[in-house]
Amino acid sequence: NDTLERLDGETPGVYKILADGSTSGEGQTPYELVERWSAVSPDVGPPDRELSVEGCGWGGATAVNAYWADTGESMGRTLGVDALGCLGGTATVPSVRDEGLYAIVVADGDFPGPEPSGDGTATVFRVLNSTVFLTPPAGPPGGKVQLAGCGWFPNEEVEFRSLADDLVFDVIGTVENGCFRTDGPTPLTISIPAEATLGAQDLRATGAESGQQIDTDFTVEEPSLVLTPDEAGVGEDVVATGCGWAGNTEVEVEWGHPDTSGLPIRWTHPVDPSTGCLESPGLLIEVPSNTPTGTHVTRATGATSGEAFDIFSVVNRGDLI
Repeated sequence: NDTLERLDGETPGVYKILADGSTSGEGQTPYELVERWSAVSPDVGPPDRELSVEGCGWGGATAVNAYWADTGESMGRTLGVDALGCLGGTATVPSVRDEGLYAIVVADGDFPGPEPSGDGTATVFRVLNSTVFLTPPAGPPGGKVQLAGCGWFPNEEVEFRSLADDLVFDVIGTVENGCFRTDGPTPLTISIPAEATLGAQDLRATGAESGQQIDTDFTVEEPSLVLTPDEAGVGEDVVATGCGWAGNTEVEVEWGHPDTSGLPIRWTHPVDPSTGCLESPGLLIEVPSNTPTGTHVTRATGATSGEAFDIFSVVNRGDLI
């Protein structure tokens, strides 16, 4: 039941251990000296998250701990070492806010310093603060805007809540890498409730497990339609523009007077997904020749949601001489 102490500085490899008994002769056995190593998983993420720590070559160690090398503080409880000399356990990233690469030192006993010798090992963790990107940062009630972001816990639900009226917009889950998914047949979006308050407001994203919170500026706006100029004669050109169409791929514009057969006159125009506005320079419309003078209401309808109106006047330019 006696134990042997490994000498520091020995090269990892297989060694032959000889035992010479005073009365029973000699004996021998092979012994593999394993280099100590440690690793954390995941190796990237936000502050305050819990990591899994593993490693081997720790035979004989009794009080293995993980330390945040930048400050020397312990990252949690003592790590367990099994009969094979392999360790396992968890450690918690401190509440640092500066993104970058940080060293984690695993050592038997007290913190040995940022560059451990044979008594410890070092591994690297990248602090990545949580992010949220809404494109565009505005949209209509009942509409949708595209979502991107990283630095959350893997597979956690993130709640988006308006601080203006304490209204939950949506709850979206992250994937294995702690990001919102970037693949799929359509872009990932969050929904804007139909009862959302109009105007600029703070939208807070909160991770259910990580507790991470981010506030981002967002504006709830009604869709709009603007005809420029606001009056013209038949055969003249006007341009239709408008914003607040986030979540729609295109907008249908219906002229305020039917054609000679009594059927609606309609055009479609794409929406710029980055702004939620009709793609620049807008929809070019030639005032139909059968439109009578006077005011007419032109309607715009989003492909998936939203409706807007504009009043347009057709004037009599008289006969050209």
